[in-house]
Amino acid sequence: MHALPPQRRTEPWNRLTPSAGQGLLVLPRCRDCDTVQYPLRELCGNCLGDNLEWGPVPSAGRLLSWTRLHASVEQFFREHLPWPVGSVKLDCGPVVIAHLAVELPAAGMAVNVLSYLDGNGAPVLVIVPGEGTDISGPVAAVLRGVNA
Repeated sequence: MHALPPQRRTEPWNRLTPSAGQGLLVLPRCRDCDTVQYPLRELCGNCLGDNLEWGPVPSAGRLLSWTRLHASVEQFFREHLPWPVGSVKLDCGPVVIAHLAVELPAAGMAVNVLSYLDGNGAPVLVIVPGEGTDISGPVAAVLRGVNA
């Protein structure tokens, strides 16, 4: 039997769960300075205000870089190494790190970052090509239970 994806998530990360089943990207935005927050946090990374509101944000961005993980402490990922991950500069501001579901990625390519539920029902961020919303490649085969 294969291991399932890790279940541990922080409280802010768990707030992605309701929208993840819809494939949306929902992140907190500071009501005081309008900065979209990522990594997820309880205070604004720009003005340190605590007036954050969670809501949908544009998921489009540009792939900055990508790599394949060749080692992991998590049994699930060890079974599927190398595991593709990438960093994306979202058009709405932050840089996010996510699972990469893009075949033959190139730095600078247009991508979307969407949230889905993994095989444990936990939210994960996935990078998909261009205007797409479909997960393909090794990530699709491995993230059992993804709502694609």
